[in-house]
Amino acid sequence: MSTVPPKPTSPALALLPLRVFLGATFVYAGIQKLSDAGFLHPGAPTYIGTQLRGFAHGTPGGFLLRALAIPHPALAGVGVAVTEIAVGLLVLVGLGTRVAALVGLGLNLVLFLTNSWHASPYFLGSDIVFVFAWLPCSRARRGSRRWRTSSHGRSAGGVRARGAG
Repeated sequence: MSTVPPKPTSPALALLPLRVFLGATFVYAGIQKLSDAGFLHPGAPTYIGTQLRGFAHGTPGGFLLRALAIPHPALAGVGVAVTEIAVGLLVLVGLGTRVAALVGLGLNLVLFLTNSWHASPYFLGSDIVFVFAWLPCSRARRGSRRWRTSSHGRSAGGVRARGAG
């Protein structure tokens, strides 16, 4: 009795659950910021300026916040929220996914180096997980011959990969 090996999953299909999760999470995060009544109001418990000052204190990415975000907290807060929504939508619909994923990775790296820096142990801060979740999305190429799925040198589409023997 011969068994047929399972057909390899294409990289795009394999990344779909991750793209849906990251995209939906980023859209939600951006909308949540913009819909928070205190986000742009000094003195409110969720004011972005207060958050930024807290994120900058004693963190390796604090210099970025002090130089770019703290002087203009409303602009920085709205900019991050709009960026999150744009990245999330692009990743969800599959347009400019690599560039959007690189932007998401960069944003989460800055958040890891600021907001999540004091989380102990480190894995309790979610931003480091998001950095690594963005990596495969930022590296994947749709239809690329570089994606090998078997030791026979065939790509997900069944095309023989260059240099495969």
